[in-house]
Amino acid sequence: MPKVIATALITALLLGGSVYAQEEAPDTMQQPETITGTLQEISEDGSYIVVDGSKIIMPQMLMEDFYLEVGDKIEVFIKNTDKGIEAEDYEYIYEEGEDTGGAYDDEDMY
Repeated sequence: MPKVIATALITALLLGGSVYAQEEAPDTMQQPETITGTLQEISEDGSYIVVDGSKIIMPQMLMEDFYLEVGDKIEVFIKNTDKGIEAEDYEYIYEEGEDTGGAYDDEDMY
């Protein structure tokens, strides 16, 4: 009988703990903040960009692979820092019908 009680207690604790963890997860997971719009300016030294009027600080590492041009539509994933708004990553936004440079742009894959 003590084994049954111990097993039931352990099972209840395990299930209760996992339910508790599942309830907490959505609160701690936040959607990243973004700024979406037209790239209006890239500073000469690459320290910042301007997207729809918002100045965004660009980390050196992110600028090393920055292949965008003024006029491109982008979404920038940002964080607020003591220095101001800083980019964490970015994505190019393709317009409908725009050539993405892929092999299957205008034809079905299958």
